[in-house]
Parts: sequence; C-alpha cells; structure tokens
Amino acid sequence: MKRRKLQCYGYVLVLLLCAPLSIGSAGEAAGTESSLVLSYFVTEDVTTLSVIGEDGFRTTCTVDVSRAELRERVSRLRQAMAADSGDAASNLHFEFLNEAAAVYALLISPIEAELEGVTRLVIVPSDLLFYVPFGALYRSPDPARPDAPGGQFLVEKIAVDYALTVCAALAPEASGYEVFGSLVILATAAGADESTAVASRLSQPYVIGANNTPSEGLPSVLAGNSYGVIHFIARQLEIDPTAPLLSVVRPDAGMDGMLLRVADLLRSGTEASLTEASLMEADLLTISASLSFGEGGVPNVSAGQLPAIATGEELRAVVDALQGGGARSVIVPLSGEVGALAKCGFMETLYAARQAGLEESAAFRQAQLDSLRRDAARPASWAGFALYRGCLPTVDESFVGLEKLDQELLTQFQAWMQSSHTTEGKGPIVSVMATLDGSATIEDLEAIQNLGQEILVRGTFGVFVWVELPVGELAALVRLSDVRSVSTPSETIPN
Repeated sequence: MKRRKLQCYGYVLVLLLCAPLSIGSAGEAAGTESSLVLSYFVTEDVTTLSVIGEDGFRTTCTVDVSRAELRERVSRLRQAMAADSGDAASNLHFEFLNEAAAVYALLISPIEAELEGVTRLVIVPSDLLFYVPFGALYRSPDPARPDAPGGQFLVEKIAVDYALTVCAALAPEASGYEVFGSLVILATAAGADESTAVASRLSQPYVIGANNTPSEGLPSVLAGNSYGVIHFIARQLEIDPTAPLLSVVRPDAGMDGMLLRVADLLRSGTEASLTEASLMEADLLTISASLSFGEGGVPNVSAGQLPAIATGEELRAVVDALQGGGARSVIVPLSGEVGALAKCGFMETLYAARQAGLEESAAFRQAQLDSLRRDAARPASWAGFALYRGCLPTVDESFVGLEKLDQELLTQFQAWMQSSHTTEGKGPIVSVMATLDGSATIEDLEAIQNLGQEILVRGTFGVFVWVELPVGELAALVRLSDVRSVSTPSETIPN
C-alpha cells in the first residue's frame, strides 16, 4: 500500500482548526487528549506564534525578534549545547542553561499559560527553528539566575515532538501499514552495540551490516517492503544546504554500498527521475547519526555551528523527503556531538518503551528523560534528536497559501472562519494590495477578477494590484501562483 504524500505547507494551516478538524478529534483517536500545537512563522522583523489546542485555534502572538537576532540566539544555544562538558558544576553547563533559558523566554514564555494541563507539545517550526532542540529549552524560577534551584527543562514538563505542518501535528499516532518486520542498517563500526541492543527490542529484525551489504545498494532492500521500524545507524546525516535532496546518510569509509542519498527515497526504483511514488513503507524511520553539513561546496562545520547559508529549509526538505519516501514518522539528529555510547542508551530505551506499548511520542520522551537523568550536563546525549510526526490523511487544499497574508488580514480571515458556520456569504469587503512575482498582465487581472463576482480590481502599478474582495475570498486569492503576498494597503495608494 502506498500512501499519498501530504501536499500542505505553511504555518497558517492552523486555520484548519476553525473547520471541523481539531486536535480533540485527532486526540481521541490517538488516546492523547491533552495536546497542544505551537506553529511558528519567522519573518525578517518578527516571529509569529500560533497556538492550537483541543478546542481548536486559541491565539496568535508576535515575538519582537528579527530573523538575524534569532539566528544569533539559535547559534549560541547550539554551540553551548555542543560545548557542555558533562560537569554540572562547570561554567560550560551554566552557559548552556543561560542560553536555553534565553530561547525559552523568546519562544515559549509568551504562551506559557497555555501549557497548563498539557502533556504533549507539537512544534511546527519555521526557518532556523528547525535546528532548535525545544525539549532542552529551560525555565528558571529566577530569570537572573538560570542555575537557581527549581529550574526545569521543557521535556521534564511535557513530551515535545515536531511536525512539518499543522495537519501532520493533528494526525493520530496509529500505524498506517501492514507490518512484516523491522530493518536495522549498521553502517558504522562504532554502532555495533547499538545494533544489537535495538534489534533485541524490535519485531522480526533483519540486520544489514558490513558482511551482508546489498550489492545493488540500500534502495533495493527498501523498495516495496513494509516495516514497523527502519533503524539506520550511520556516521552522519550530511545536509547539503545548497541542494537538500543531495543530502546523504553517510556510512563509515569503505562502506559505500551502505550510503543512502535522500533523493533515492523519492525514486521509483527503476526510473532515474523523481516520481510521486514512494520507495518504501515504514511506520518509523530513525536516522541514528550525527548531524553535519557538507558537499555542495559548503565546508563541514562542528561545535554546534550552522553554515552561514543554512536557513532551516534544508532540514525541512530532508524530513519531507524521508516522509515522502514512505516513512510515516522520522527521527533525525539535531546535534553533531552525540557519542556512540549515548546513542546506544537513548535508542535502546526508546525501543524498549515502544515494546512495552507506549506510543512514539511517549516512548521518545522516556528515552530523553532517562538520558537526562544519566547525563544532564551533556545535553546532546538527550536532546540531540527530533521526532517528526507523520500524516496519513490528506487535507483540504483550499487552505494552502494563507502564509502570504499579512498579520492584519490573517486575523480578519481567522475571525471570519470562526464565525462562518453561523453566517452566510463570504464576509465583509476588504481592500488589499496583492504583490505579484512580476509586473501585472491582463491575464493576471483576469485571473483575479474571475475568482468571484464580488471581486473588484481597482488598479495596478507595476507588480502591485489593488483589489477589493470579500474576506472569505482571500483563500482563493493567495492560491494564485503568481501572487507572492497580500497585505493591507497603505493609506496613500498611488494613482
């Protein structure tokens, strides 16, 4: 059975919750009734955070932090995480707590009241937030003293998962495939103990290593098979920021037959070009490796640093390809500093918890907490991985593109959506400025005018088109491929 790949993107999919689907309905199916979704959207000047609870859309707030400031904060957090030496009394650990508390204050504190009674948090990241270990963000009882007694990492309070879209965040934690066994791929000598430990916790494990490397490469093993788990123990997940689909899961030197190119997961197995068919089927794909950046002319970086050209979209693309290749949920590394022993302990706990009947989210948190108790001052050992939930169902594509709206129009659209079940029509008329990818043409104006009888094109100037339309028609306007953004016009409109 091949699943259809989710085609929805953008943080504003939170608006789906104004429609019948809500986290409550998904949660009941999954047996998790106290979940919360935090969906971020980073712009040059501010970061917007939307909160979705069991009762649907709750609130949106704006954090006054620019993309440049956020990059600096994320980089400092990651570098402090990599440098933490294992000594809880050291200055290095204090520095990590300080950075983790600063990022908590930016990204979690504004909605902290919403976390009361919640047991599971799903992060839908944006931009460089893809590289933030949210579970390691730290709340100190004394903002002036991060090391004050009584502080708590976010994962100690709540399970923290990730998702590429709000729809995926809402999907029940349920198997989508008929399972015939599990696959363990051992592509690094340092992972031998991990391979043994993980295989002992999986159903019908088939282990591939140096002694039985497939002659036709890993895609030949993955193609057409269904697995409960695929656990890939490798040296690095090597991200290519210039061409994310050329990223690779890299084995030890001399094990070229175990190298897996991300693009291979999107190939049909017989065709050289990308297709819509997924290569494999798995409920969970784990990449147990360190995170690195390379190839494409980008130098490898270490100590938690991110290359200057990294935007977060490269990690999004890799996770999207892994899920598009047939993995419902995936675990990927966030750190380049996870040792073999720490990985072994983390993964064994994860699969032991799954074996005991816990769902992926709870099992992942159990592994984080156990590793945290063993080695709190080595955060890479317990916060060095991220679990991305998958999405089996398709969603209404009418909500795609709403990220093109500015905050004022988005707020108006949300208000209309929340009241549309009690009112008729497309809502009040609003005046907007649509920015196109190029100078407006007759065809562009006709495409806008033909969206609805109540739509009026008032004028054009260069790439800008002044439009009056019902607020409910904004969803149709932003779906036009040539429309780059839609904003509230300034008080003075050019003639």
